[in-house]
Parts: sequence; C-alpha cells; structure tokens
Amino acid sequence: MKIYKLFFSLLCVSQSLFAEQAADIFLKASVTPESNYVQAQFIYSLRLYYRVPIDSGQFSKLEIENAHVELLGKDVTFKTQYEGLEYEVRERRYAIFPEGSFTIPAMQFEGMLSTPDSECDPLFEYCIGEEVSFNSEPLEFDVKAKAYDEKLWWLPAQDVSLEEEWVLKQPFFQVGEPVIRRLKLKSKALVSEFLPKLSVPNVVDISSYYEPPKRNNKVDKDGVIGIQEQEVVLVANRAGYYELPAIELVWWDTVNNEQRVVSLPAHNIYVRSANEGLWWLWFWQILSGLLGLLFLISFIGWWRKKADKTKVVTEKKTNVSATKALKQACKDNNPHEAEKALLRLNVVQDEKVQKELEQLNRVLYGKENAEWNGDQFWKVVGKGLSVYDCKLDKKQEVLPELYS
Repeated sequence: MKIYKLFFSLLCVSQSLFAEQAADIFLKASVTPESNYVQAQFIYSLRLYYRVPIDSGQFSKLEIENAHVELLGKDVTFKTQYEGLEYEVRERRYAIFPEGSFTIPAMQFEGMLSTPDSECDPLFEYCIGEEVSFNSEPLEFDVKAKAYDEKLWWLPAQDVSLEEEWVLKQPFFQVGEPVIRRLKLKSKALVSEFLPKLSVPNVVDISSYYEPPKRNNKVDKDGVIGIQEQEVVLVANRAGYYELPAIELVWWDTVNNEQRVVSLPAHNIYVRSANEGLWWLWFWQILSGLLGLLFLISFIGWWRKKADKTKVVTEKKTNVSATKALKQACKDNNPHEAEKALLRLNVVQDEKVQKELEQLNRVLYGKENAEWNGDQFWKVVGKGLSVYDCKLDKKQEVLPELYS
C-alpha cells in the first residue's frame, strides 16, 4: 500500500499581519491508523492551533467520494503545549469508512483575528477584525483489500457482539402461533450501514419471517459503534421436538489482523399441538377461576366475621349502658327511666321477675296510684340480667349475660 506523505500549507489572506505572526496560528491534521482495510474505520483529526485572539471562524465541511463519513460530535477546544509554546486548540474529528482508495480533499478554516484596530458592536458582541484563511493539502490513501473469502460478508471491526432476546422470557411454542426472537448485532469501529442483515438457519416445519432491520450509530471521540436490531417471527407448522441451529457470523479483527467468529448457541424446543395448547389454556383458565373463587369466599368470610365482631362489641356496649341506667333508675326510685332501660335489655323471666314487671306496669299505666319500690325491683330483676364481662364502675362489678 502506498501512502502519500501528509503536509499542510498555511496561507494568510490578510496582508496586514506581520510575518512573525505566522507561527501564532496554524492548521494541523492527522489520520489514524496510517493503514487499514476497505470499509474499516479511519479517524481524521483537524486541529487549529492559535496563540492570538480569534473572534470567530469555522471549518469547511468534509465530503469524500467513495466513502462513508461520520462527524464525531461537536468541535472541542483545549490548551496544549506544542514545541515549547502554549496554544489554544480547536479540534474537529471524523470517522471515515472507505469503499476503496480515497482522497481527503483540502480542508479550510476561515476566521477573524482580534486586533487593536478591530471594530466591535457592544450590542451584538460582534467584532470585525482581520480575516484569515488556512487550507490543507488534499490527501490520497490506498487501502487493504478484503482479507477473507469474497463469498462471506466482509465485516471489519475492532469488536463485534451478537445478542438475542425473546419477547417472552420462556417462549411458548404452539402450532400456528407466532414467537418473536430479537437479534442485536453491535460493531465497534464500523457503521451499521455496513452490517449484514441477520438470518437464522432454516428448520423444516418452522417458518421464519423477518422484519426490516433497525439501524443506528453511536459516536464519541474514539469513533463509531454500529447497532442493528432484527426481529424474526417463528411459526411452527407441526408439533414435535426441534432444534434451532446456532447462528454464526464471521468478522475480521482489525486490531489483531485475524478472522474471528461471533455466535449464538442452538436451542432445543418443543412445539405443542393446537389441541394440547388449548387444553393447557383451559387448565390455566379453570385454575385461575378457582383461585379467584376461593379468594372471594375467604373475603366474604373475613368480612362477615368482622361484622359479627363489630355487632358483638356494639351489643356489649349497649347492654352495659342499659344495665347501668336501670340500676340508677331503681336507686332513684324512678319507674319511667327504669322502663326505658328495660326496653334495651333482655330479661330472664321467672315467677318473681314476672310479678315485679307487672307491678312496674301498674305504677306506670294503672288507674290507681300504686307505689313502686326500686330497690326491691333491682334485687329481683337484676338477677335475671346477663351481660358480657365489662367494668361497670370502679369496683368492676360484673353482671350476668343477657338472654331473652
């Protein structure tokens, strides 16, 4: 391979600059690697070194026939030492992927230098200074030919990876039902436009349908990473056991100058018949229905238990309150309040209790003015009351539970 030596001439358009200022600003370029294969990545770096103020300026756009060109991000600026002097540097980087021998055309930087005589507009922060222009010489390169069999897809890269993903983590194969397999191919230092369309080896009784590949490129200062995603839809035509063969892809390692292979392992699968798959679906539907029914029954039981518990607590509070009211009414010898309390209680009636209740009715509703003894009423009727254990007063008096 013949590589022409690179050199750049500096041309100053402005005649007003002093000759000794020529070294204060200059253009410098580099290409790495110096030699590479067809379609492989070359990095072209264009740097403007300057020690004088620059108000504005820009590089010309790089266009190369017979090559794919990728701009590697935005221009960057930094400081560096060059031949013992400190310079500001503005750098632009490209990745070049040639289809064959190629020429990098002359690149140009046009800008304005800030001088004491520069006219500045403070409103727009813009200055009109001395115009300068620098041009590079065009560069010609020969590239290496493909390194392996022309029948194989040529894939020169620094690294290649091949990954797969199933839409379902554990794919379920059934006759006539589609299963989606995603294949992802990544190449370091090779654009996705040069990646092959992936395909899986044919399997008898399993049809393969390919979606159009999705391609994109990620760039950084070191070059390009090409990414291609391919979806394959598999449809089995007959039940049984099958092997999906391994997928292999040959590529050329441009770092170590050797042929390599990236691959995915083979898969053993079982395809269920349509009826078998339907029975399996029915089984899961029935099981899901039973589980849902059990949950509903459990929820109803829990809710009723909670409701009964709430009812018991309510009744407990009601009985305790009514018993206290009855006791107080008897103590105050107040038959009307005693009747109100009795309506809220269940009284175990015997002969003695019956007589006291009849006496209370005569006092309340009889025509004759009958006398009522509250203490006597409590001694007889109080024994016929039954409530849940509760604290009635400071002495924690406990009354029997109420029954009708």
